[in-house]
Amino acid sequence: MLIERLSDDKLSKEEWKFYITDHSRGDGVKALLSQYTFSTRQSTRHKFKPVKMYEGNRPGSFGRDRISKEDIVTPDDVFAEVKERIISNIIFD
Repeated sequence: MLIERLSDDKLSKEEWKFYITDHSRGDGVKALLSQYTFSTRQSTRHKFKPVKMYEGNRPGSFGRDRISKEDIVTPDDVFAEVKERIISNIIFD
């Protein structure tokens, strides 16, 4: 599940990618942060270029653009959107 936030000036954006898993043992549904990207661009005509990244499947990867999970600030409205999308996609058969 991908959640995107574009800045007011449209020159930067943040993307949070969550992996959704359910546990049949009754532990509930988990939304795990699998990827985060902060990107910028010079103008609205330019393409976005990643500035900071986190990849959950590669937590030990280092580089000038890599950040740790602890350095990611996820606003409450992102969590609320994830929760709302999970609930709205429940299908009863």
